Amino acid sequence: GARSAPARTGLPFGLGAPRAGPAMTHDTFHDLETFSTTPIKDGTHIYAEAVEIMLWTYAIGDGPVKCWDLTTGAAMPADLRETLDDEDALIWFHNLGFDATVLRHAMPALFAKLTAAKRFRCSMVQAMAHGMPGGLDALCEILDVAQGDRKLKTGKQLIHLFCKPPAANLNRGRAKIGRAHV
Repeated sequence: GARSAPARTGLPFGLGAPRAGPAMTHDTFHDLETFSTTPIKDGTHIYAEAVEIMLWTYAIGDGPVKCWDLTTGAAMPADLRETLDDEDALIWFHNLGFDATVLRHAMPALFAKLTAAKRFRCSMVQAMAHGMPGGLDALCEILDVAQGDRKLKTGKQLIHLFCKPPAANLNRGRAKIGRAHV
């Protein structure tokens, strides 16, 4: 017969932790694009100490993917705020260890509220728990995700341009997109 998996405890950020009360009613999916003057190779926590969240992309359930551009100074969109305030919404990230560390440094009050509610989930950990790769490229290949729904092939180039500190001989801060291009 079918066996239920044992309850997980002691995992970071409430990942996989059982939650008392009514079952969660819907999933929300999130991704952060960041910049730090500290190279990521120096370690996630050191990187996050000087991090700037540039973009927060999200989808509520099967709804459209939306993007909050924090570089404009715009306030958090109402639907994102409502989702984060909704105690019945699970908050999924791919590689939660990175995103949660960024949130802990860049938005500590929000991070504390979400962590206390134990609503974080990690699709990378879930994939690896099922013997699949953690990387999005390989995971999309295995799951036969349509090309249009996959991570952009140019994603690494864009990360190098916008999210990594420039070489020492380039006297500039992070790259920026002109408003006409957005």
